[in-house]
Amino acid sequence: MDELIPIIAMVLTLGPLAVLAISFTPIGRALSARLKGDTTDFDDRLSTMRDDLRRELLEEQSAQLEELHERLDFTERLLTDSRRRADAPAQTATPV
Repeated sequence: MDELIPIIAMVLTLGPLAVLAISFTPIGRALSARLKGDTTDFDDRLSTMRDDLRRELLEEQSAQLEELHERLDFTERLLTDSRRRADAPAQTATPV
């Protein structure tokens, strides 16, 4: 039992100091706001993050669609050229 007294004293002394130190960090402030029931800042940040994510996804999809369109145009040109070559009369070499 005598060995537990210093441990208990350290926990009782350092515990509140640790809680006080954590309360000044962003995590501590967020936890404090959550415990108070103040979630407006959280809701605003969540809404902003959601809008940013939607914007990024839209930009990415737009870039992919543009690339797909370029590939389709290239494929159409290749098909058109190959059809023209197939329809053109075969030219034979004439001896000079």
